[in-house]
Amino acid sequence: MNNGLDVNIFYDTCKVGSFFSLKSQTPKALMSNVVYEFTCKHDANLTYLGKTKRHMTTRVKEHGDLDAREKTAVASHIVNCQTCKQNKLVLDDFEVLKQCKNDFETKIHEALLIRKFRPKLNVQLYNSGASF
Repeated sequence: MNNGLDVNIFYDTCKVGSFFSLKSQTPKALMSNVVYEFTCKHDANLTYLGKTKRHMTTRVKEHGDLDAREKTAVASHIVNCQTCKQNKLVLDDFEVLKQCKNDFETKIHEALLIRKFRPKLNVQLYNSGASF
């Protein structure tokens, strides 16, 4: 029975993955190829931007090594900041800003973010021009 109506029936499917991710998120401690930010516990204006291609926990331990021969910028800050010195450096003191696919992409994002935000603890990079 056709009453002069043109009826087209179609069926549209969608994948379950379009509603939510099927992959579990990598724990922050195990993230690699990331650009991260450290913020002083006493003065929120004192920040450091860095990158690592290794796990975040490995890099945080390096920043927390106050007895190292060559201290990182974060370790040097901790030595001079009583608030940071009293509180042990933990993974939660670092925020992951960008997770990248490889070390080259990580270097690019680190340089761009340092140029954009001009973190005060990265001052040695401005002088040498290493990140630009």
